[in-house]
Amino acid sequence: MRRRSIRATILALEGILVAIVLLSAMDAVRARWDDYRGARTMIATNRVIDDLMQAAQSFAFERGRTNAVLHRPAAIPEDDRAFLEAHRKTADDALARAIRRTDVRDGDDLEGVLAAYRTILTLRPVLDKELALPLDRRDPSGAERAVEAWSLLLQRLAALGIATTGRVDRFTPVFRIWNRVRIHAFELRDALGLETSHYAAALASGQPQTLKSLARAMVLRGRAEALWADLVRDVPQLGNEPVRAALEAVRQALFVGFRPVEDQVVASALAGKPLTLDVRAFTAVSVPALDSIGLFQTTATEETTRYGETYAAEARTRMLMRALVALLALSVGVLVLHLVTVRLLAPLHRIREDLEVLSRGDTAIQTRSTGRDDEIGALATAVGHFRNSLIERQRLEAELKEQSIRDPLTGLLNRRYLEEAGEIEFSRASRAGTPIGVLMIDVDHFKMINDRFGHDAGDAALRVIAKALLQEVRAGDLVCRFGGEEFVAMLPGATMELTVERGLLLLEIIRTLPLLHGSRPLGRLTASIGAAVHPVHGSDLAAVITAADRALYEAKRAGRNRLGTARDPSLADRAQLLP
Repeated sequence: MRRRSIRATILALEGILVAIVLLSAMDAVRARWDDYRGARTMIATNRVIDDLMQAAQSFAFERGRTNAVLHRPAAIPEDDRAFLEAHRKTADDALARAIRRTDVRDGDDLEGVLAAYRTILTLRPVLDKELALPLDRRDPSGAERAVEAWSLLLQRLAALGIATTGRVDRFTPVFRIWNRVRIHAFELRDALGLETSHYAAALASGQPQTLKSLARAMVLRGRAEALWADLVRDVPQLGNEPVRAALEAVRQALFVGFRPVEDQVVASALAGKPLTLDVRAFTAVSVPALDSIGLFQTTATEETTRYGETYAAEARTRMLMRALVALLALSVGVLVLHLVTVRLLAPLHRIREDLEVLSRGDTAIQTRSTGRDDEIGALATAVGHFRNSLIERQRLEAELKEQSIRDPLTGLLNRRYLEEAGEIEFSRASRAGTPIGVLMIDVDHFKMINDRFGHDAGDAALRVIAKALLQEVRAGDLVCRFGGEEFVAMLPGATMELTVERGLLLLEIIRTLPLLHGSRPLGRLTASIGAAVHPVHGSDLAAVITAADRALYEAKRAGRNRLGTARDPSLADRAQLLP
């Protein structure tokens, strides 16, 4: 039968330029659609961050009021209890919304938040009972435990916020910076609030500040300084004047207004003197600093929302413009596109995909039939034949490779594989400067086992030992049958101490293995082991194996059933023997 030619289809390529323009326009539309969806995702994620920050703020209020009431002499008044209940509900609702909306479903960040939140839920009833008691009947450690529990939750909420917006493939760099700024601002305010509370408590008591309290305040100050450095680094990248101005206001209130006064308090505390500054004077500079950070948070939140909405609007406009171009191209080139795509490009594309997959050695695909009797159909048939021949070739190669590197008796890798893998591993270790331990293992009295009980018993002993070695080595270690009754274990990354430790473990395990003849136990197996390590005993596998073999010989000569370590070439002593 005469094959039909595809020349007529090729003649339609005179209109291919129009089709290329159409494909390009459609691709651009898809890209703009992805941008628009990404923008909508940014807006949704921004709401998640809003919920996280609202929850964190309410948890911070709950922590602060709980801590304050626990230090008062009297039981909690009704207005404070109402304050706590309101902020608890706000925090719980906001956290529930954030967890429901976030797409961070695995990893340590979400689990960390949930674990810390469960701790808070457990702690609240206990604290409620403490709050109802006068000071002299409360648990003295209650306030500290409460602060630690809420502080841990706030830290993990911040970490979850970073993880929520940290996906490089989903959000623009600017959006990630915006939310990093918001989260760092909250963390800065939280750290500064805890820091000032230590000084305020000492000022209110009229006593010198304890070194423990001062140390905690200094740690919090260090944390605040690190967060400030992050903000100073990130805010200029945004190029946003309102946020820059708000950050400058924070700098004035924090470093010009608050820090000098704090330094006076610290100096008095270090000198062990009572603080001459009263609480009002201290709060006159600490509260504005905290308020300036709160204003910065508000500004950053508003500007982040504005950025997301603007980006979404621009992405939508770009998408619509690209769609219009695509429609214009479609109206001009629909006929050419149909001819070229359906009759030529689509089948060739499928065949090309099949060939690309097959060229990588992947034969799991099913080649597709075109149902055509022309050049395209012949090409598809040839691809199917090529796949079948490739499958057969891979099967034969796999069988040959397995036979060439595997010991048929024990199922372990053989000496040939050890030498090939050892060359690669030792080269890598030499470049990285890491050690490799080598254990040479020899079954004791193996000839006697063969002579007395027969070769079947000897083969069974080798299989039992091989199975035990495979079960006990670490992932990444290599165990091979070296020849006869000898085995070699190569331990990448193992120092001499770890190599000896693993060797002694294997020695003890082999001692527990039964010598069987059929199903009848004939006794126990023992082995002698020689240990050496790269690079101390050699720069390549052969040299280290030689050193381990000498140590094995020493162990044999000393009575077998023990481990010998190769001597250090820089010393004159002989191999060390370990029972």
